[in-house]
Amino acid sequence: KDRHRIESFQRALGGLMRDIHLLPVQLPDRKRELYRKEYLGSAAVREMRERLDNWCGLWFWKAEDADDAPGPLEYYRQKGKPAGDQTGAWSGASFFHWQLEFPDVFEDRKGGFDAVLANPPWDVAKPGAGEFFPRHDPVYKVLRAGETRTARRQLFQRSSEVEREWLDYNERFRALSNWFLNVHQPAGRFGGALRAVLSAVDEPAPRPFSRQGAADINKYKLFTEMAHSLCREGGRLGLVLPSGFYSDRGTSSLRELVVEECRLEWLVGFENKAGVFDIHRSFKFCVLVAEKGGTTQAPKTAFMIREPAAWERAEEIAFPYPLAAARKVSPEFGGFAEVNSPRQLEVLTQLLERSSHLLSPAGAWNARYAREFDSGNSSGALKPARWWRDRGFSPDDTGLWRKGEETAYPVCHGAMVGQFDSCKQSTPRFLIDAQTYAASAKAVPGPKVAVRRIARNTDVRTAIAALVPDLPCSDNAAVLAVTSPVNALALVGVLNSFCVDFAARTICSGTHLDRHHLARLPLPSPDAPGLGDALPLICLRLNCGLTAFAPRWLEMLQRFPHLADRPWQQWWAISPHERLRLRCMADAMVATAFGLGGDDYRHILGECEYPSKKLASPSFAASLAPSGFWRVDKDRDPELRHTVLAREALDSLTEYGPERMAQWKWQLPETLTLHGRESVVRERLGPQLLPFQQEADRAGSWEQCRRLAEQSLPDREKLEALRRTVRGAVQPALLQTAEVSR
Repeated sequence: KDRHRIESFQRALGGLMRDIHLLPVQLPDRKRELYRKEYLGSAAVREMRERLDNWCGLWFWKAEDADDAPGPLEYYRQKGKPAGDQTGAWSGASFFHWQLEFPDVFEDRKGGFDAVLANPPWDVAKPGAGEFFPRHDPVYKVLRAGETRTARRQLFQRSSEVEREWLDYNERFRALSNWFLNVHQPAGRFGGALRAVLSAVDEPAPRPFSRQGAADINKYKLFTEMAHSLCREGGRLGLVLPSGFYSDRGTSSLRELVVEECRLEWLVGFENKAGVFDIHRSFKFCVLVAEKGGTTQAPKTAFMIREPAAWERAEEIAFPYPLAAARKVSPEFGGFAEVNSPRQLEVLTQLLERSSHLLSPAGAWNARYAREFDSGNSSGALKPARWWRDRGFSPDDTGLWRKGEETAYPVCHGAMVGQFDSCKQSTPRFLIDAQTYAASAKAVPGPKVAVRRIARNTDVRTAIAALVPDLPCSDNAAVLAVTSPVNALALVGVLNSFCVDFAARTICSGTHLDRHHLARLPLPSPDAPGLGDALPLICLRLNCGLTAFAPRWLEMLQRFPHLADRPWQQWWAISPHERLRLRCMADAMVATAFGLGGDDYRHILGECEYPSKKLASPSFAASLAPSGFWRVDKDRDPELRHTVLAREALDSLTEYGPERMAQWKWQLPETLTLHGRESVVRERLGPQLLPFQQEADRAGSWEQCRRLAEQSLPDREKLEALRRTVRGAVQPALLQTAEVSR
């Protein structure tokens, strides 16, 4: 009865609104009077608004008064009227009831707006100390992390009202979070039974906010789901959203809503280079146009567009992106890769079809992802280098910092990681004491593969990896733990290849290369034809030309005895000539393992032969592919560039035969002809070995390697002993915790 009464009330209000709309525009006063008298003055409208406000208010009760708050059962017994003392409800909350404000739009259960347009806010709905405290202390904005805690404590001591306001501020966000996460199923675990009862009368319309995911509550995600809810079947949606909508893991459920319950027609991604929005110029956003109802087959897409005016010729720049291809690129959550042509999508799909999953336990790589130390949340464990230096610590030949018997370990952060280079920035920003490093449950013992997390697809390179010694890594250098030392070296070579980086640049649309990106990267199997033992040896030479890797060289010497045929230092690829040669060989091997032909590889490395003067022109560079590899060595002549010579190496390997790769001893060409012009290459790149390498003695150099490995042995044994001690103390506590949880 109550339900039919509400529906009759809704129809009556809808009729009133239509009567108001039908009045001529020349009678605005009559429209206003009718609205004021029949709508605002209606006792029935006031009663309904009060009932709806009270229902919403149940979610925003103050925690300190929660015991006195009426529950849903009491609410329905009182027919939505105030139950008990309502002063405990959140006084700052106000509610907008769409069906009450637009009764003619939502007159029936299939109602809704004909079109919904939105450019929602992009920030996260969570409390921010940087937003709250400057209202009370203007100096707060310029304080450092340690100083802000002290400033807050002093502020609370001076004013209990500020502390109360801060607690209320946090409580409001908790209530909002609870609302957004649960309002779509207000009956909780009884929701299924409630829906079964209601469906006997009529299936209730789905409520919004069930597609928000488990991460922080992004406002644009709330607006997107609300826009879909407010739109009628067959209505139109036009939204301006961050690029995370089409690429992020956290938006997978929301993306599914748009592609499965709408016909997505346009998805066009833009860079903010032109400053359309007052945010950082590196940010990206997208425009989507969809019709509610039906399903998506192949929306027209374009990505990395720099000029908003290009939207006027969208038909020229966009291409149909089959939804089946999106699911092949991202099978877990259906993200769209940033590709701008069917050919680019075809090459990416080919890489994916011949790949082995990096982080799958059943995969050939069997790698484990880890983030060891969070530089912003490590409880003071990471201390700046200046702090250690002021206390008498200094670095020794092994790279560790010492003061007597005490040892501090440099923390490898993202800026220190280059391709095949674990100390791109020689001075560490932070260090950590040995005890804390050994005690960390997240730390990966031994040498590990580090991947730089801060990465954009418009940088020179996106996938940047290196093998690092047994050192702690910050959160900006994600760690991949690989059981096999040989596979760890091969993995570094694969991740740094142009093939994998091409895929990374289409998958990574933001500013970080995170775990879910790495999990989606196409990687050939370590046993694939074209890799074998040749790639790990090349990566050993490129990555481990440091004395800190002496133990790893001795380990590899047991696997590859022929290393003893040459002095140890002569294996180090440290001259520009030798590094370029070996990197081109590694790239050609990975391309061969993927089964790529010359045409496919040239598509990946397109636009790389333009003269350096032309590439220096901003207007010309803006006309090139935004995520292209034309940036690599752009200051060099084309014939000396890594990209151009990698293509030559692949042609040589293809001609030589991948099955004979172990005997392939490719050298940089003497000359190279590009666009009808022959240029000298090899002699312009200098010697392959530096003078001290040429003078190295075979027996003496390997003795030095053994001595350095033994020198580092006490530190390794001490660290391992600390780890065993910590595990012995922690394990019983973990077992006790597990028993309590069980």
